[in-house]
Amino acid sequence: ERDQAADPLVHELRACIGVAERNGVDVQLAVRGTPAPVPRRLRRALTEPVLTALTTAEHTARATVIRGGGRVRVSVVTDAPRTDIPLSGEPGIHVRTLRGEGRLWVEAACAVPGGTTDDWGEGGTADTADTTGDGGDGEGGTGSGEPATDSGDGTG
Repeated sequence: ERDQAADPLVHELRACIGVAERNGVDVQLAVRGTPAPVPRRLRRALTEPVLTALTTAEHTARATVIRGGGRVRVSVVTDAPRTDIPLSGEPGIHVRTLRGEGRLWVEAACAVPGGTTDDWGEGGTADTADTTGDGGDGEGGTGSGEPATDSGDGTG
């Protein structure tokens, strides 16, 4: 906790990735945008859902940090679609999940100081979408499973 990393959020995410890699999971990490000051409590709230997904991955995971437009988003795609992701109790943290085609996508996001907060509510929230069309058991279905197109409205 006292590490003086140039990018504390990515530093904490790399620690989460280290746990998954020690369990035999191949993890790729992509970071976009300029580091923004994120208080420790928000960093923890952003990384907790991602850590849960990473620690239950079986073989592969892809983690992403995207910063810009006054927001920071941390996401991961894993091959563990049945994992239950904890809701964030931290005000301002927005957690979304998407399950389909044997994969789980989790995104935790928040506004950063000086940015706009028009898309984020006051409390921690979660949106869940099941793109399998089968009630959430992760098998079969017709959804694309492509998280980039998820509107967060549950339609996939």
